[in-house]
Amino acid sequence: SGIIIVQELATPEGCPIPLYFVLGKHYPSNIDETDGAKYIGHNIHFAGRSGIIIVQGIKIGCLSGSFPPAMKAEMCAEANVLLQQPSSLDVLITAQWPQDVQKGAQPPSKQLPGQAFSRVVSDIIHAAQPRYHFCGTAGLHYERAPFLNPDGSSCRVIALGRFGNAEKQKAMYAFNANPGDRSAPAQGIVATPSPFAPTVKPPSQRDSQPPPAAGFSRWNISSNRQAGGRGSNQHDQRGRHGHGHKDQFQGPNKRPRLDPDAPCWFCIGGSNFEDHLVIDIGDESYVAMAKGPINEYNALIIPVEHLPSCKLANDATWAEMVRYMDLLRAMFAKDGFVAVFQERATFTRGARHACIQVFAVKKEDSCSMENTFNNLGRMRGLKFERVTDSQDWRAHVPEDEYFIACLPDNSMLIHTVPPKGRFPTTFGREAMAGVMKAPEKADWKNCKQTHKEEEAITEQFKTKFKAVQS
Repeated sequence: SGIIIVQELATPEGCPIPLYFVLGKHYPSNIDETDGAKYIGHNIHFAGRSGIIIVQGIKIGCLSGSFPPAMKAEMCAEANVLLQQPSSLDVLITAQWPQDVQKGAQPPSKQLPGQAFSRVVSDIIHAAQPRYHFCGTAGLHYERAPFLNPDGSSCRVIALGRFGNAEKQKAMYAFNANPGDRSAPAQGIVATPSPFAPTVKPPSQRDSQPPPAAGFSRWNISSNRQAGGRGSNQHDQRGRHGHGHKDQFQGPNKRPRLDPDAPCWFCIGGSNFEDHLVIDIGDESYVAMAKGPINEYNALIIPVEHLPSCKLANDATWAEMVRYMDLLRAMFAKDGFVAVFQERATFTRGARHACIQVFAVKKEDSCSMENTFNNLGRMRGLKFERVTDSQDWRAHVPEDEYFIACLPDNSMLIHTVPPKGRFPTTFGREAMAGVMKAPEKADWKNCKQTHKEEEAITEQFKTKFKAVQS
């Protein structure tokens, strides 16, 4: 029945509220068993085989699939994503029930088959210490008495019936969740000991170790870096919206952000995220249309993890973003255009999420591009360093604030923002509007579109992009 609901909702109208789901043994025709996290339709998201999503600051672990009852989590590749989390979960969602869930508590109202239970799920609960765990394979409503996690907080396991079931088993559950709350059970609530044997250490008891190299969902937006490696941040702190790097820059030019907890436009699942603009989602990054596009090719390449600059992107994220750049170059070339990529990593009001602006320029207009940047820069008192020896601009940009433009010949123009300096927020777009001989488009607000127009231009872009992906 869950598959039918997903297929019915996968329409242009989509779902009126955000819907994230996992699957069990059976997959609908529009989702392959090997798929990672996947955008299905407006407000509808498949959470993938396993991974983490953050919705309104609530950290949710997701696990799809059906596993043999006796299989341990440490032997399960999908479980590694959830086992290696540096901090506890708020919510866990799985298809199967945890093995031994009824131990020390009232059993379910009817006997369930052995395959409904999973040792993998039990191990994950013990290690990730969620406050709530929801499961649903058996189609039976069951609420276990809360039990104690290793850190002293409590967990509630709640199984739900199938939507619209004839037995009127409870199929929906509303609850309050405070993101990151690890407090002990409220006074008057009696929590039992945990029914799960300690096979995997929880985060607080775990030795510092790098996460596994593979198996991470594209929505796992937590920090997955080895300490001291490229993109590591010794001062990383998770804000209530799942944002790392609460101090945006760590060098001498560091400035406090005016509103570090502001909702982010680019964090998948955030309250401001506009999924109708998404073109393609990869494992580490995604492509979306720009708001108020300067033309029908104006797009963004955005890391899934909330980073203040591409300088901090790890190697896997950067490699995927470069692959997207190559695909976009190929797509533009088919229509007689060349690609320009820009990043403005500067102090900004509110949450700063790195993104690469993508512009397509007619080939015949591109010869004057470098002069346009330099001339506009002189007018604004800005100087650019020209670099030609590398496509990896992480090796050339500073730790602090900067602007970079990668031109069609793969040369790069880099401006380092000095201490107490400022960089004009519209500079990059102004330069491109000048190159395109359309100065009125320098302000994106002059190019604003209706929601329907945004959907149409995104679908048009998707069609062309898919042609170069195959």
